[in-house]
Amino acid sequence: IPEARRAAFLQSVQELSAENSGTGASSRGKGATLSQAYAAWRFGNAVLSGLAGEKTDEFCFLKSDACPGVSFFASKVTFGLAGVEKIHPIGKISTAEQAMLERIKAELVQDIQDGFDYAERTELSAGSTPTSPVSKA
Repeated sequence: IPEARRAAFLQSVQELSAENSGTGASSRGKGATLSQAYAAWRFGNAVLSGLAGEKTDEFCFLKSDACPGVSFFASKVTFGLAGVEKIHPIGKISTAEQAMLERIKAELVQDIQDGFDYAERTELSAGSTPTSPVSKA
């Protein structure tokens, strides 16, 4: 795909994502909820299929080293009898995509830390000791 066409496509996807999460269908309580429900169904189906002996590839957000510098990342994984059997690498990405990934890393790390901080403040950490992926200075 020519770089100009790829950039235009990426921009339109980002705009649709913002629209879905902030206005339009989701403001009526449907767009984002349906997207989340579908993603949950795909994830659950992949996990259960894998545990039933049918290796299944799906994307999920998990602790991995797929993206250096980020402790959790959305990656393609293969589910099987043992659960996650393989975390696939990011794969070949363009120079522009690599630059975007580098720009977003700090935000991803902060979002992950915010999740751990939230868990520590709520009942999510009751009876356990969450281990933050970011060392606190």
